Amino acid sequence: MAKASSRRMVAEETYGVLRRLMMGLHGRMRGGLAARGMTFPQLLLLRFLVERGTATPKELATKLGVTPGDITGLVNKLEDAGLVTRTRTRADRRVVELRPTAKARRRIEAAHAAAVESLLEAFGEWSTEEIVDLKSRLERLTATRFAGPRPRAPRGRLRR
Repeated sequence: MAKASSRRMVAEETYGVLRRLMMGLHGRMRGGLAARGMTFPQLLLLRFLVERGTATPKELATKLGVTPGDITGLVNKLEDAGLVTRTRTRADRRVVELRPTAKARRRIEAAHAAAVESLLEAFGEWSTEEIVDLKSRLERLTATRFAGPRPRAPRGRLRR
């Protein structure tokens, strides 16, 4: 019985450490994005567009778990910033396709590079072997416990 209790206590402590880590990483990312005039939801939208090449507002809303109206507000700001273009499809003029611009691709690459540099800074004096060990353990945790579809978050408003 003590072993199960001890295991639970370690799991609770690990959850706390992971929570603090994620909050710290998220805070750093938000700060870096704010310095570039972007929000986290804008980054998510752009990353999806850059990876996919094109998407409709409906597809983006489904992917991000928000309303099409939220997407419209995000896209308006990204379009004004020269990061996204909108075009109507030839097959159905009512359907709008969104595409990232070259500027958006550069912005995503810069955000990725900044995130990696921030992580390298956080590792400080860690050896490469220690970083590889952590990566392996995180991959194992992700593959064994968090594989498969994520539960859908309730639809809500995004900060644009």
